[in-house]
Amino acid sequence: MSTGEEKPHYSLKDHPNMDAGPPPGERRVSRKEVSKQQQADGESTGARSQDKPSKQLGISISDVFKNKLKEKSPAMEKQQHLIEKLIQAKADVLDRGATETCRDIKLKEVRQWTGREVLQRCGLQEVSTPATGNSQYYAIAMALLQKGFDTPDNKTAIEFLTGKLKKGIVVASNHFFEQEFPHDIREAILSTIEPVKERHTPQQSERAMKRYLREIG
Repeated sequence: MSTGEEKPHYSLKDHPNMDAGPPPGERRVSRKEVSKQQQADGESTGARSQDKPSKQLGISISDVFKNKLKEKSPAMEKQQHLIEKLIQAKADVLDRGATETCRDIKLKEVRQWTGREVLQRCGLQEVSTPATGNSQYYAIAMALLQKGFDTPDNKTAIEFLTGKLKKGIVVASNHFFEQEFPHDIREAILSTIEPVKERHTPQQSERAMKRYLREIG
């Protein structure tokens, strides 16, 4: 039965709260994608908030590391003090022209000099070293020991430097060991350290020599 009045009919696109779909060329964003984006934004905000304390304190992580590196232990400070005293210690006064003489050496002229003149004019110091390889390490160590450092602090510094040289000898001996310390040289050194009646084989002298070098290092 009709009352004569017709009710209006609405489609989805006519409803004010209903979205009929995105415009052509655009993609609809689901609720799931929106939730993920909000979570990512929250994490980035939290990460930024963690950086705020360091900025508020006025110091960065790199500054913290720099400050840590500047800190020295008492042993390091003592050793630095000893080295500085060693540098300032009284040493032999050499002619400043010695370096210039060494730079412009004329072989014919030098051949006429005596050994003492060569040492004096070139600022060299004569020391006795074993007739073995790596004699430069022994020469430096002996030159340091012959300096007239008579205070306890200076002696400690010299012992420290000499210890470093000994370690250098051990390291250097590992390079070209056979060339630096051939069998006959090894036998000569070992015979002065611990005289033996029987001669070593090359393998035995090698083991004994390397053991000795480790001990002095």
